[in-house]
Amino acid sequence: MPRVVADSGSTTSQATVGTTIDANVAPNLVLVTDLGMSGTSDTTWSPLASARLVAQWPRAGVETSVLRGAADTPLAPSRDREAIQVQVQPLSGFTLAALTSLSRPAADPDAPDTTAGTLRVAYNGAPTGQLVAIRQWELTALRATDITSLEWRQRGPGQMAVRYVLRQDSGSALNSASDGSQVEVDLPALAPRRKGLDLRATLTAGASQPTDPEMKSRVSCRVALPETAVLTGETEFGLSGRDAQVLRALRMTTDLRVVATTRLQLSYSYIGNVPGALQPPGQMFAARISRRFRLGW
Repeated sequence: MPRVVADSGSTTSQATVGTTIDANVAPNLVLVTDLGMSGTSDTTWSPLASARLVAQWPRAGVETSVLRGAADTPLAPSRDREAIQVQVQPLSGFTLAALTSLSRPAADPDAPDTTAGTLRVAYNGAPTGQLVAIRQWELTALRATDITSLEWRQRGPGQMAVRYVLRQDSGSALNSASDGSQVEVDLPALAPRRKGLDLRATLTAGASQPTDPEMKSRVSCRVALPETAVLTGETEFGLSGRDAQVLRALRMTTDLRVVATTRLQLSYSYIGNVPGALQPPGQMFAARISRRFRLGW
């Protein structure tokens, strides 16, 4: 699957080209490799490489990965990372998943590691829906972040979900500890479930700081167009005590079939000055071409 990604709106715009190869090496074992190059207008091109080994059984799964020079997004700095993920189903209805990783800037292999982890417990046996508890943490030399969330979701696609999120930050980078909490409500499908149309919305209320209340909403839509094309869009609006900005983010993606087994995906995203966003403000354009074929072995 060849890949070409380029962003705009930044003096350090980064472009990435590469390809991904999946190989079924055994009945329960899959090897995924990703090779490519990345560079900016001010730097030379650098190699990117990753390898993932995925093992699956009826009630368990393990995945290990090693990434060198890989970026989470084209706008994010390049990082080296090692990770392992485990998922088990000890009892009917219970699922336990854990993920831990170590990462550091690719440009400085001797930099202190960033340790991150996720623990997720889900119970599907409740008659009213699914209950999920998630704890996420990230630890660096200057900062520690701990996020705990509890979620209840109705059964069936497009149903209602209620989520409580508690975030705690501490460390010398912040000069003091800070806590924030919010309640998120995923509304049921906003339009009748017709063929090719999926319209959803999420409402969020809370405070990133005790004196900084914030309210925001997110609306997403997916429309199946004629000739096997799909258009997906998402907008985020918000108001807070610090920022009167209304439009926070806009994302649009078009996916269409070019010829048999070959698809073209074009995407555009705008990220405003969103507090706590992983991406800096700016715009990004991306183009991807994927093709499926059999090797015969």
